[in-house]
Amino acid sequence: DLKINGADSLGIEPKTKLPVYILNGRYGPYVQLGDSTDDAEKPKRISIPPQMDHEKVDFPMALKLLSLPLELGKNPDTDKEIKAGIGRFGPYIVHDGDFRSIPKEFDIFSIDLKTALEILSKPKKGRGKASALKSLGNHPTSKEIIEVYNGKYGPYVKCGKVNVSLPEDISVEEITLEKSIELLNAKADFAEAEADTKGASKKSSKKVSKTATKIASKKVTKKSNSSKSIIKVKKDTEDKVSPKASKKIDTKTLSQQKNQENKKVILRKQK
Repeated sequence: DLKINGADSLGIEPKTKLPVYILNGRYGPYVQLGDSTDDAEKPKRISIPPQMDHEKVDFPMALKLLSLPLELGKNPDTDKEIKAGIGRFGPYIVHDGDFRSIPKEFDIFSIDLKTALEILSKPKKGRGKASALKSLGNHPTSKEIIEVYNGKYGPYVKCGKVNVSLPEDISVEEITLEKSIELLNAKADFAEAEADTKGASKKSSKKVSKTATKIASKKVTKKSNSSKSIIKVKKDTEDKVSPKASKKIDTKTLSQQKNQENKKVILRKQK
């Protein structure tokens, strides 16, 4: 970065005793408090607004720029601080992470809390996304901002990832922070109950499946044991002599006995 007014500083900041410079960087001119070194932390830098001629910025104006961001006061709805500052895209106000550009007709050093609240109450201009119709405040539990949008099926309230359609008897102008919290909490309770029901159903399904598997396993075991018994009986049966074989054996024995008797008779006659 190049020093616009040479190597010398504009002056010494009274509180920190550090030099004040005006430099020109990648995103335009800015005011810097202190020198840049490799060992120390980066010095404080404040961009000079486009509508302000950097060549006319003197030491008092540089000190005013370095006093940013300014604390304008607390939002009465959220009890959180609202600040005004200058960033890469120009002057802005910020409240609980919600950044809004300050219109060109306002001077950042003269803007007050009332004006800041008016700017915050207007729909936020999104980049390629739907713009909020109304900002209601922050949810007491999640601390996320609650906004009203106009969708395909009508106006709805959005808080984080939760969307709730507005009832037919409540308009965008009539919806309040309290009512929006009530709607969001009701949907959150329903979603939690639905998740519990699905979880219980899934658990029951697993139990039934496990029981069916157990019964099937018992049937298979029983069938296996039955098959073993049949095989054993068959084997025992095979080990025994069949009726036909037994009959053949008896017939042969009788024939042999008869032959022996005939021989005895013949011997007797010979004698």
